[in-house]
Amino acid sequence: MNLYFVRHGTALDHHNDEKRELSATGKRQARKLARFLRKAEISFTAAYTSPLIRARQTAETILDITNEGKKIDLNFAGAMLNATTVEDFRDWLTQLNKGGDVLLVGHEPSLSDRIRALLRISGAATFEMKKGACTCVRTTNCKTGVLKFHLTPKALGI
Repeated sequence: MNLYFVRHGTALDHHNDEKRELSATGKRQARKLARFLRKAEISFTAAYTSPLIRARQTAETILDITNEGKKIDLNFAGAMLNATTVEDFRDWLTQLNKGGDVLLVGHEPSLSDRIRALLRISGAATFEMKKGACTCVRTTNCKTGVLKFHLTPKALGI
């Protein structure tokens, strides 16, 4: 299974963190990433997002472009929130279907923590997800994985 970890795009400021929507830059980041993935002929068999608005908007934008004509359900997953531990996330991950390309949209610092755990990388400073970044990890057991690629918004020209 290929896991595509995506950090939501840049969001607007709001006094209530749960209501922060994507900014124009965040929307552009999501569209640019989605076009890159589509050009690479990647479409998703499953998609999970944090229930927060900015993550949902990022996931919807990516799915609209990559899965055009092959609509799938976008699932809200509490496991994609920062409050979920790496161990609990791994347990949740093992319950997913073991095939295909899976989109996972969430937040920092938990995305980096989860990726580092799968890749067996120690040290928080060794890997981080910028807003609008995407990291693909191939896993067969949901406990370890192989890095397929890591894209930053800068690499995509944003």
